[in-house]
Amino acid sequence: MRIYAGNINRYSVDDLKALVSPNRWEHVKRFAFEADIKRGLLAAALLNYGLNRDFEFFTLDRNRDRKKASGDDNDRLTGVKVCKWIKYDEYMYLDDNKKPHLMIDGKELIFSLSHAGDYAVCAIAGLYEKGHDGIGIDIEVCERGNRKTDTDSIARHFYSEEEQSFVFADEDLKTENFYKIWTLKEAYMKATGLGLKLPTSDFTVRIKKDGHTAFFERNERDIESYVNQTSSAGQTDNKERDPEILTALEKTRGFRGRLFDDIDGYIISLCIPEIKNTDNDKIKVDIVEDLI
Repeated sequence: MRIYAGNINRYSVDDLKALVSPNRWEHVKRFAFEADIKRGLLAAALLNYGLNRDFEFFTLDRNRDRKKASGDDNDRLTGVKVCKWIKYDEYMYLDDNKKPHLMIDGKELIFSLSHAGDYAVCAIAGLYEKGHDGIGIDIEVCERGNRKTDTDSIARHFYSEEEQSFVFADEDLKTENFYKIWTLKEAYMKATGLGLKLPTSDFTVRIKKDGHTAFFERNERDIESYVNQTSSAGQTDNKERDPEILTALEKTRGFRGRLFDDIDGYIISLCIPEIKNTDNDKIKVDIVEDLI
C-alpha cells in the first residue's frame, strides 16, 4: 500500500499537463478556477508517478481485433516491462457510480484519488482480481472558524448520535474531530464504490483511543427508515432497499480506517479491507516534492 501527496503550488498548469493524458486534460480544463484544474491534474500525475516509480512497468495492448473478440472495448495494459514514463491515467474509465477503474494485464488496479485546498493525494494498493474490495482515500482542509463550512449543522444532520458525541465532546477539538469523521466516511464511501449514493447516516465511524485507527459499524436502526425515505432527502424513493447499499453496509466490519496528519492543516483518511497479519501502522504518506 502506497500513499502519495503533492502540493499544487509547486507546479504550473503546463508542468502538470505534461504528466497526464490528453483525456485528463479534457476533463479538468473546463473548471473555472486554476486551482481546481491543478488539483485535478495533480491527482492523476501522482497516480502515474506512483505506478511508474514503485510498481511494475507495462506497455499498451492495442490489438483491437482480439479485444473485440473478447468483448472488451476498453484499452488495456499488458505485462511487458518497459523503461519509460507511462500515462496510466489515459486508460481510466468511470462506472455508473463515477468510481474510476483501471485494468492492467487482466487485473484491476485498486487505487483512490482525492484533493482539497493546496493538496492532492493518491493511494495505490496494487493489482487484484476483478471484484476485489476497493480502497478509499480522502483529504480535507481542517481549519477552525472556517465560515464556508457549517460543521455543527452538518454533524447534526448527517452524523450518528455516537459520532456527534465524539465531535462535540471537546470544544477545542471539535473541528478536528468533525473532519476525522467526515474524511473517514468519505473514504469508506469511496472504498465501497458507491460514493455519495451511500447515505452517511447508515453507518457509524468509531475512532480508537490511539486517535489514528478506526472501524465502521452498520446502523441497524436506520434500515427501516430508509425504505420510507423519499427523493427529497437525496435518496431513492423506491419501495425496496437498493441491494448495492445493503451489500456495502454488510461489509462495514470488514474495513478499517487510518488517519494521517502529516500535512499541517489537513486530515487524510484511508479506508482499506481488513487483512490478517497486516500492520496498518507501516502505511506512510509519501509527500512528493518534485514530480518533474
